[in-house]
Parts: sequence; C-alpha cells; structure tokens
Amino acid sequence: MLERCFHGVPKEVCKIVHICCGYLNFLDEKDHKKADPDNYHQLANEMDQLNFDQISIEDAHCANHLKLLELFEKKTIIFGTIAIA
Repeated sequence: MLERCFHGVPKEVCKIVHICCGYLNFLDEKDHKKADPDNYHQLANEMDQLNFDQISIEDAHCANHLKLLELFEKKTIIFGTIAIA
C-alpha cells in the first residue's frame, strides 16, 4: 500500500517516505510509549526494495545503532536526530 501512494507520480520526482517512533501529545510528556527501535531493523530490508527514493528516519528518541544505515543499500537515508522536547 505504501507504493500505491506514489502511483502515477513521474519518475523524475523524488519520492520520500518518513518513518518515526511516535509523537508526544505534549512536549514535556515523560511516559510516552514509543515504537520499539528494533522495528526499524525489521522493516529495513522490505523498505529498501520498495519503489521510492528516500527514507526519512526519525531517530532522536530511539538512538538506533548506526549499523541500521547499512541495511539500506538502495535508498538515500535522511536521518533525523533532533529531539523537539
């Protein structure tokens, strides 16, 4: 279904997908449940095969090991590391 979002988009348009660990309701929220950081690693191979160009990975809260980036062979990675809180 993710690829379907880009159906009919011309090839010359850069197609980007953002994945994140979740957003807080309030900037000072302490016990916000975030996605398991291992989810990025589980999705990497599948996402690398899909028909889009770049993946924006929000990492400020997860602090993934940089080995994660090596799992993406075909995609350009945009790596977000700024915590808004």
